[in-house]
Amino acid sequence: MLTAEKILGADDIKREKVMVPEWADSDSPQDIADAFVYVQGVSGKARDVWEHSSVSMRMKGRKADVQTNYANTRAKLLVQAICDANGKLLFNESQVEQLGEKSAAPLDRCFEVAQRLSGISEADIEALTKNSEATASAA
Repeated sequence: MLTAEKILGADDIKREKVMVPEWADSDSPQDIADAFVYVQGVSGKARDVWEHSSVSMRMKGRKADVQTNYANTRAKLLVQAICDANGKLLFNESQVEQLGEKSAAPLDRCFEVAQRLSGISEADIEALTKNSEATASAA
């Protein structure tokens, strides 16, 4: 059986190299070959922050109006996932808007890897939306 020490000491956040030729300095073959980032899965805490940022709730009298907020959802996850070879994040929360302005193609490519490595499925996103709706009616 695993112990708390073994679980807490496990290196369980995986990362992958993702090619992003759109972000190369030039069209030279060498620059294109060097145009990559590492994308890692996010921690449980980081995933909770990302999920929380995808939902907004406003009180209307005694009822809660819960809405899904997908604005910059890719960039919000990617600032917590794009890293160097050692896992050090390249972006911070203040750069979400700037990262969100980049081309959708490389963002999608990196997002899909971050989503997979973080165990975030389309069903999870749908469940988040449904749970938000359930919370609103329960309030």
